[in-house]
Amino acid sequence: MKQSSALRYSLLIGLATLSLGVLISFTMLGFFVHSQYQQDNQKNQQLLNNESRFVEHLMTQRLRSFQQHLALLQKNLSTNQQLIDQEASAEIAKQLQTLQYQQLQTFIQTHPHFSEIILFDKQMRNRAEIFSHSIQNAAQSTFQLNPEFSNEIQQLQPNDIFLSKLQLDTLNAMQENRTFILMATPYTNNAKPSVTQGYIAVKISLQELLLPLYPFNNDKTPINHLMNLWILERNLSALSINPITPLWEQMNSLSTASSDVFTGLSEMLTRAQKEGTQTRPIENHQYQVRAIQLQQVPVKNTHNALPHTVIDHFTPLYLIGRSAYSADITTYILQTPQLRPMIYGILLLNLLLTILITVFAWRHAKNKIARDKDNNLLHHFIQKAPQAVMVANANGEVQLSNQSALNLIPRLLAEQNAQKKHSHSASIEKPENFNLLSQLSSDEQYKLFQLETLFKRIYLPADNRYSGKYFYCKIFAIEHNHELLAIGATYSDQTQIEEAQQHLKETQERISAIFDSAADAILVVNQQGTIIEHNVTAEQMFGYSAEEFKGLKVEQLMPERFRHNHVQVRENYMHRPRMRLMQDAALLSAQNKNGEVFPIEASLNAVKSDDKLVVCTVRDIRERQRIQQQLNQAQKMDAIGKLTGGIAHDFNNLIAIIVGNLDLSEVYLEKNNVSQAHQSIKKAQQVTERATNLTKRLLAFARKQTLAPEKIHLKTLLEAELEMIERVVSKQVRLHLQVNDNLPDITADRLEFQTALLNLAINANDAMPDGGDIFIQASMSEISEEQSFLGESLKAGEYVVVSVTDTGSGIAKAEQDRIFEPFYTNKPVGKGTGLGLSMVYGFMKQSNGQVKLYSEVGIGSSFSLFFPAVNTPQKGAEQLLYEPTPVQHQANQMSRANHKRYRLLLVDDEYELLSLAQKCLESVGYHVICANSSQAAIHEIENHGSQIDLVFSDVIMPEKNGLQLAEQIHNLFPDIPVIFSSGFPEEALQQHQQTDYPIKILKKPYRKAELLDYIEQHLPKK
Repeated sequence: MKQSSALRYSLLIGLATLSLGVLISFTMLGFFVHSQYQQDNQKNQQLLNNESRFVEHLMTQRLRSFQQHLALLQKNLSTNQQLIDQEASAEIAKQLQTLQYQQLQTFIQTHPHFSEIILFDKQMRNRAEIFSHSIQNAAQSTFQLNPEFSNEIQQLQPNDIFLSKLQLDTLNAMQENRTFILMATPYTNNAKPSVTQGYIAVKISLQELLLPLYPFNNDKTPINHLMNLWILERNLSALSINPITPLWEQMNSLSTASSDVFTGLSEMLTRAQKEGTQTRPIENHQYQVRAIQLQQVPVKNTHNALPHTVIDHFTPLYLIGRSAYSADITTYILQTPQLRPMIYGILLLNLLLTILITVFAWRHAKNKIARDKDNNLLHHFIQKAPQAVMVANANGEVQLSNQSALNLIPRLLAEQNAQKKHSHSASIEKPENFNLLSQLSSDEQYKLFQLETLFKRIYLPADNRYSGKYFYCKIFAIEHNHELLAIGATYSDQTQIEEAQQHLKETQERISAIFDSAADAILVVNQQGTIIEHNVTAEQMFGYSAEEFKGLKVEQLMPERFRHNHVQVRENYMHRPRMRLMQDAALLSAQNKNGEVFPIEASLNAVKSDDKLVVCTVRDIRERQRIQQQLNQAQKMDAIGKLTGGIAHDFNNLIAIIVGNLDLSEVYLEKNNVSQAHQSIKKAQQVTERATNLTKRLLAFARKQTLAPEKIHLKTLLEAELEMIERVVSKQVRLHLQVNDNLPDITADRLEFQTALLNLAINANDAMPDGGDIFIQASMSEISEEQSFLGESLKAGEYVVVSVTDTGSGIAKAEQDRIFEPFYTNKPVGKGTGLGLSMVYGFMKQSNGQVKLYSEVGIGSSFSLFFPAVNTPQKGAEQLLYEPTPVQHQANQMSRANHKRYRLLLVDDEYELLSLAQKCLESVGYHVICANSSQAAIHEIENHGSQIDLVFSDVIMPEKNGLQLAEQIHNLFPDIPVIFSSGFPEEALQQHQQTDYPIKILKKPYRKAELLDYIEQHLPKK
């Protein structure tokens, strides 16, 4: 089903739902409305009956009240008439009569329902006409009494009241109240109560009579279910002049209605006069008429009794109501306001229901589309799946299968036939004959029917058409309520996985073989220090079996005295793991299972994994140490061979001196010159002592012994050793010794130090076959974290540095990395063993020091021996970070504002050193320009020479060295000072370059404080 079809489907469902809902709803509404319509009619009729009785009662009460008022006027007139008749003076009588009229006017003003009072004489002639706003005498009076009423009024007795029918006044003064009732009664003289003196009549406005009955002034209909309500007379004369003013517009519309309305109403009024109530639909409206029956006032002859109404010409009134709804049921529904919310609610409810059902139908259709799409995708996925998928019935007959299964079934059948080729069973080569259950044994079939899932590994061997394949088969039951419905099966080609697993197995075996064949012991240690892997060499080295290594702690392979401290060392390393090579570690010791302690070298490397494993490679160096001792001895003997010539010459000279002094002493004794003979013998003894010391040193040098560290006063040792070195080097080589005063002592093996110094001197001598200079210097140096950027790998602390510098051919950079390797030499064949520098390196490592090489081809080489200073403990890096030396303190006190006034040019071919110096100088405010060659420096000088205050350059650089650069700068700008840095002594550079330019050198490596102080000292003053 497409999406457009789903939309049409949902819309049709929605429209059908809406139609059906509206039909059902309005059918139910029709039954309800018809019932409500009947109830409203009954209710309106009941209300109209009640209303008419209410009007009858109220009008009776109002008429009774008016009769009382008229009786009061009658008594007042009778009393006044008595006073007027008794008065002899005509003037006073006239005044009394005027006062009487004024009293009547006041009465009208206070009783608005009496619109006019008329006084008649005995002959029914007008005496006065009194209004609330004026009094008119007989001459001014315009009131004309109906002759019919006049005869009836003259027949009244003193206590009788005449009540007329409705009258229509034509006077202009009564334009607003034209419909009225006339009430009249005779009055007498109290002295003569039986003699009628005249008649008093009052006009009672019909509006004043009816208005208090209903709150029409609030524009509210008295009966809720009636739209219009009128009170009419029998002949409908009031239809055009309705007495109830608020209903005037409705009366106008009724008066202009069709003749059917008047005809119908006339008939209803005639019948209502006899039957009381009438109901009839007229022109789509329901009309109801109720006759109002007024009660007669009873006759009472007491003094206080009301007068008796003897003549009742009061026109019968009718209460007419027109319903607010049409008589037609449809129009009734539309015109009834109470039904509109219900209709709107029904329509809204149907609309909401339609929307809900439409949305539900849309979602249902959409879900069906999605399900169809998913089913199609699933179908295509199964068909295109590389796994073979089959579904069979409970008998094992395949009902559904994908393309992979169709391709696989012939091979399965062929394999099944191959297994049964010697049996007499029928051939099953046809695919339709394939049965899943035939692939299973009886036990497997039983498990399958017990709703268990089966897993099988199948191998299909190669044949003429196919290569061998491994398949992983999963056969499972498709059940419902524990009843087997079908059998499912999937066959996955696992050939590549099997081959990969086989390859992985072979690789693991190969790695394991390499791991076990390693000459060094390899241990894999976890974060807790437990050895989790080891090789065979580790078992042989430490004497533990494979089972014993399980759960063994790495600390158990150490001597007892190191185990406790190593736990904290291990935890720190695990927190910040790093690679540590064997040559970076100090001399270590290990302990085997038998308790034997032996020297080792170890390297560490952290494995990048969540387990935080560390691979530790351990090398037993007992044999190497033994061979190294033999080589050291051989090196000593080689050095002794080189000393032979010089020592033999010295011994000949000493013996000659001894023999000569002894001969002189013999001569002096023969001459009895005892004092001279004594001096000669003393000189011979001194020379003998010198020979003895020389022999002892030679024997000690050649003797094989272990290191015996002791405190050495370096200046004394170097001055004494200079004599030995002079005998080794060529006569063309000049020795220079420079030792700073107040150097602290060092701790080292004296003889090993002498051997190392002698080896360095011999190497320097061999590097200068045509002669040259050897500079031996001793000074203090402080190593801190700051110098780690300059390539130093020493721990932070104070060191005594002994350097041996030559002006020979130098060592190429490619050879500098291997110069300390045993048996490596750059000398011609037969000129060296390659052990001298390796012995020096080993000696310095054992002395907790380090040897550093600085060499430039064509310039020379400088070997620096760093010995920890005695009585000055080494400091950790964290202790030296913020502990400045006095020089550093001085540099820190320099003004940054003053530094900003200077611009420096830095020249060095080492980028890292150049960048470090730039950062150091810029951090204190200097403006720095950098150049990585002499040519770049000259270019900067030519462009900014007038702005540069100082040049700081390396000496040894390609193309032009620093001294040549300084001479060229001096020619261009003689006022710019040039200072240098180098790893060679100033004297060696001065002699090698043969220049008159003063060389001022900051010795590499240097500290930041030393650099700042050096720059500050040579800045020109501004």
